[in-house]
Amino acid sequence: MRDDKPGMPGVSAWVPGQRWFDSLRGFVHLFHQAYRAESHDDIIFCAEFLAKAFPVKGDSLMHLGKTLRAASPMDDRRKAQQLVTHWASEAGIADPADPASDGSSARYMTCDGSSCVMWTLLHVTVTAVAVRGITGKPLLGDGSVVAKADEDAFPNIHLCMSFVRRFVSAFLTCKRCKENFLKDFDDCDFGRCHFSDFRSLALWIWRVHNAISMQVASRHHAQVDRRWPMYQDCPACWRQELVLGHAGRRLRPLSWSQEELDAPFHTDPVFWHLVRTYIGLSRIQVDQSDLSPQERSQVEDVIEHDRREEVRAAKAAPAQHRGFVEQPPPPARGAAPAERV
Repeated sequence: MRDDKPGMPGVSAWVPGQRWFDSLRGFVHLFHQAYRAESHDDIIFCAEFLAKAFPVKGDSLMHLGKTLRAASPMDDRRKAQQLVTHWASEAGIADPADPASDGSSARYMTCDGSSCVMWTLLHVTVTAVAVRGITGKPLLGDGSVVAKADEDAFPNIHLCMSFVRRFVSAFLTCKRCKENFLKDFDDCDFGRCHFSDFRSLALWIWRVHNAISMQVASRHHAQVDRRWPMYQDCPACWRQELVLGHAGRRLRPLSWSQEELDAPFHTDPVFWHLVRTYIGLSRIQVDQSDLSPQERSQVEDVIEHDRREEVRAAKAAPAQHRGFVEQPPPPARGAAPAERV
């Protein structure tokens, strides 16, 4: 960590709970926009999967799934919109039908539109699944319906893959984008069919997102490198020899292999940057027994820093962020909570 100022190198401008709020608000907006009777079963699957995987609102999401399951597919989209509006109000998620929620970028704190917030939801969900799978434990302060269940009840890699495909199929409204995504998925691009570990699951969706960002940048002849994370946000994620002089960062082709997508990055730091950005290191039960004293001290310093940022954000959070942006959960191993800033 080079400093502790939000938005500066290595420090996110937002805490994970703010991304969670945007994710579920975006989910409701996508539901309003994209519901079709033929997607009814996919949407039920997605709601019930989110109940098991998303870090908060598990009971509410499961209730949505059960409500949809009890209803028949709705040819009149207005009925579906009324259903999800009522659910969102009960779940404490700002009503997308409200005039203030008209689809403008002002609706989101961490994103500039529905495409960004869809990706945020996918990253949060997949990373949460990966963290539980790696640790064999629920998140600290876990709000999913599997929080008190045995490890066997945690969503597995295959189910998570199915969720990603069905979510994109049901909610992505750009026809060409959807067709391209599903083709890449079914063709096992970006290593999708060739891994069996949870860390690779989170890196797979990161790789897919970067590939799409690079395709968009190339089509629009963008001068800005769209790959994430930006060097300024995670210097350790980038290979220094490719950063110097920027010779290796030019965007030319419209398709890339897994090796080409990974080439500029150190994927271990990228994975932990995903965890820190979308879940929060303060919410995972990390086994530090294999770390050296110096590494353990560095990890503890970063976690303590992030806990302080969560405390600050919780104190300043508007009422609509309740249930999302909260005080960090008590730390594991009996460490003192960060109550003072």
